[in-house]
Parts: sequence; structure tokens; C-alpha cells
Amino acid sequence: MVLATLMFSLPALATDGVTTTSSSTPLTQEQKILEAQRKLEERFQAAKLKLQEKLSSLQAKQANFSAAAACVGIAVNTRELAIANAFSTYSASQLAALNARASALSAAWTAPSSTQKQIKTAVDSAWATYRTAHKTAVSAHNASTTAAWTAFKTAAKTCKATQSSLPVDYRSSGQDMAQ
Repeated sequence: MVLATLMFSLPALATDGVTTTSSSTPLTQEQKILEAQRKLEERFQAAKLKLQEKLSSLQAKQANFSAAAACVGIAVNTRELAIANAFSTYSASQLAALNARASALSAAWTAPSSTQKQIKTAVDSAWATYRTAHKTAVSAHNASTTAAWTAFKTAAKTCKATQSSLPVDYRSSGQDMAQ
């Protein structure tokens, strides 16, 4: 590329009346060509240096982004595992509450020689116990997921990964940076 540029610009540069600084005599055609070649080489080296600096800067940015992305990836995995564990605990608690309710309701309705008042009291008690267990399970699940999101946000800030430094598809979902 430099050679092509040199070939096309040499005739134009050779005829522009360049003279040497040491004497007032005009330069020969060969000297003009050599002077033009030297100037082109200087411009080429300057452009090459500028491109190398830009490449180094981009490589440093990419390395910083890669480190931040890996850090956020670990934080996301930790958050998702915590949410999955919270749901697993919630499911187990809910299943236990449903089984207890089913057993209590079955006992209330199938108890021998029960009066209507006794059945109503047992049914009401079964449902009240279930509501309490359900509310406890929901509260525990909400607290666990909130804690997982809070820990994630703190970890993401520690990674110094702002939304502007993350890929567009990650930012557009809005799910991993804000709840």
C-alpha cells in the first residue's frame, strides 16, 4: 500500500519545487524523489505508530471488559443458584403445608362420631395452619430472592461493570441489573 502511494505521489512531489536547506541550488530529480520518499516514510511511520497506540488501547479495553464480564458472570451464576435454592426450599415448604392440610382435612371429615361443630372447628384449624405455613414459605422465599438480588448488585458493582460496559442484549433485558 505504501509502495502504491509512493508511486502515485512521487511524480507530483518531484515537481513541486522542493529545494535543499543547505544550499540555494535546485535539487536534482533523483534528490526530489528521495526527499519525497523520506517524507512519505515519515508519514507512514507516524500513522503506523498512531494505529499501534489505538490497537493497544482497544486491547486494554477488551481485557478490562473481559475481566468485568467474567466477574459479572460469576455473580449471575451465584444469584441464579441462590434463587433456585430459595425456590426449592419454598417448594418443599409448600408441599409439606399442602400435605399437612390434606391430612388434617381428611381427619376432620372422616373422624368417627364427629359433630358438625367439631368438623367445622377441625376444618377451620387445618386451613388456618395452612395459611400460616403458606405465608411463612412465601415470606422466606421473597427474603431469599431479595437477598440474592442484593448480593448480585453488590457483586456487579464490585466488578465495576456498569450497564454501558455490558453487551447490548444484556442491557436490554434489564433483568440482571435491576429488579
